[in-house]
Amino acid sequence: MKNTFIIFLLILLCRQVNAQYKALQIGDKMPDFEFAIQNYEQSTAKISDFKGKLVFFDFWSTYCSSCIAGFPRMEKLQKEFGDKIIIILVNIRETQDEVAARLKTRKSIAPELTRMPSIIDEQVFAQLFPHQFAGNYVWIDPEGVLRLNTSLSKNIHAKKIQEVLDGKEISFLTSGQVYGLADDEPTLLKIINQTNPNGSDIYSFFAPVNLDYYPMGGQKLNQIDTVLKTVRNTFINRRVAELYSYALLGSLEQDWKSNVYGPNQNYYKINRFSFEVKDIFKYDNWIIPKYQQTDEYVIHSLYCYEQVLPQTVSTKQASQYMKEDLDRYFGIRYGSKVTIEENEIPCYYLKKVDNRPKLSEKEIEEKMKALKYEDLTLIWDYNSLLNNYFRLAANNPYVFLGEDVPIKCRAVVPNREEWKKVNTFQDFQRILEFNNLTLVKGTKKINMIIVRD
Repeated sequence: MKNTFIIFLLILLCRQVNAQYKALQIGDKMPDFEFAIQNYEQSTAKISDFKGKLVFFDFWSTYCSSCIAGFPRMEKLQKEFGDKIIIILVNIRETQDEVAARLKTRKSIAPELTRMPSIIDEQVFAQLFPHQFAGNYVWIDPEGVLRLNTSLSKNIHAKKIQEVLDGKEISFLTSGQVYGLADDEPTLLKIINQTNPNGSDIYSFFAPVNLDYYPMGGQKLNQIDTVLKTVRNTFINRRVAELYSYALLGSLEQDWKSNVYGPNQNYYKINRFSFEVKDIFKYDNWIIPKYQQTDEYVIHSLYCYEQVLPQTVSTKQASQYMKEDLDRYFGIRYGSKVTIEENEIPCYYLKKVDNRPKLSEKEIEEKMKALKYEDLTLIWDYNSLLNNYFRLAANNPYVFLGEDVPIKCRAVVPNREEWKKVNTFQDFQRILEFNNLTLVKGTKKINMIIVRD
């Protein structure tokens, strides 16, 4: 009992000692305290040791695969700027032993962890820079002032680093609030502090990106006003392609019903677009590879749009009116023309293997293990099944379900790191065939949204 009381007092004392550190706000001076650091010329350091440099804290955890995947980019930035900056990896969520054990179970140790300066389990950093998710970035400028504290990787690029080093006053994307989550979200007119431009209860309205809201967008649809008998659709910070998607995809649903994978499957229906334009990034910044995305590209293609119509207008009519609004606005702004046309695209068809008895899951596992796939799992979605292989490939194809393939998926496949053993398309075909499936190359004529300027 006495020992327990002593431990409790020690914990309380530690908390009281650490209580002097409050969460920093942008513009605050970073306190100068000593902390343990690995892969550095000394075993401890203080912020004052880095005076004259941009100090870049990259917060991560072993559960955050995107954090670990970003380490090479961090190391590249460090080499690019040399001794003008110092990038330090920070893990406040796990102990050193937990990090070592969990990385070992991943079967991949990030080599940057043995090369880049690293801080692990220093809880003062949790108090100074509280954040909800593991992936977070903090910049302390050469004078020791907090300039950036964000989870948005799009703020992290060489141009912004140079601007901070040059002492410039710059703006960053902020997380903001997501529009559409609350019941009482304001109209677009209220957001930009503008009265109804026509003095009418029925209107449509455009505005540039609004950085008070989460930059990746939000929307509120079918908002009924029982007094004015209107319905409102509001889109905040949506990409141009997303706006056209909402207006046009209803007429394409049947055409694309059998599509289960495509070149940009992770993006909002962007597979259904064909861009014949000078600058595709004006229409959709998500098409840019993730490691190349910047805050400037994000702002480049985001717009706000609001439509208020009588309740008597059908959904089909509302979509038609929205398309007309978009055509007028972006026709003037970009000189663009958007149509729905039949396009012939190269693709694969996912088909059942003919004349082959179906294997049980146990039989499939035995055959997989004979091919040295040790860690196996069940998968329930065609898109996930195909993505496991094609995400590692250079060019992702369109894939459509063959007529004989059931809508529901249940397949035994390699798990996690095991997919790295699937080196060739023939290897992947063998896995599919164990599950009574195969990919057959072909073409398909299908209606798509064509964007020209």
